Amino acid sequence: MSRVRIYELAKEAGLKSKELADKLIDMGYPVKSLSSTVDDDMAADIRRKVLGKATAEVTEKPIGMKKQKAVIQKKP
Repeated sequence: MSRVRIYELAKEAGLKSKELADKLIDMGYPVKSLSSTVDDDMAADIRRKVLGKATAEVTEKPIGMKKQKAVIQKKP
């Protein structure tokens, strides 16, 4: 399972991190700091309740993917 940080969820919602953290604390979520992480299930629940998304989407970022340069071989 991957984990999502509070400030990443705030960025998705277009809110300031502090605003989202305050909402989550009021709703009873255990938020200690803006860099606190939540698991996928809790993140999906937050997206549904706070962000108003009907379906919670999890996007994964590719790690270490670099573009390769094309190799051009000249004929002798």
